[in-house]
This record gives sequence, structure tokens and C-alpha cells, in this order.
Amino acid sequence: MRFGPNCEDGFLPVHSVCCEERAKKLLTLACQTNAQGEYISEELAREQKVDNLFVFGDRLARVEEGHLKECSCGV
Repeated sequence: MRFGPNCEDGFLPVHSVCCEERAKKLLTLACQTNAQGEYISEELAREQKVDNLFVFGDRLARVEEGHLKECSCGV
């Protein structure tokens, strides 16, 4: 899983935030990491299918709403 301003070919966006700093905070709260420091979605680790992307996106929205305050980036 990756984050950034654009989606590479083969990747689907599941949740959008205002800036890279907020994306990092959200993924740190919502995901585990592997030995290489890559973020791992629990839902997608089980099976990579579209339904699980939506479930993961919903969980990111809940985590953001419940744990992240207004962002300092001004967006």
C-alpha cells in the first residue's frame, strides 16, 4: 500500500486527506508495518479484492474522524 498525490497504474484510491503529513499519521494509526516499513492493511492482507478496498476505506474514515484533529496544513 502507498500514499501520495497520484495513483500509480494498478493502484486504487480508497481514502483522501488534505496532505502527506495527515496521510502518514492516519496510516500509522490504522495499519501495521512489515519489516521493510511498508504499511499493511489488515483487510487487504486477507484478500486483495474490491470489496476489501471499500472496507479498508471505511475504516480509514472512522480512524480519521475519531483520532485526528483539524489539520495544521490549512487545507
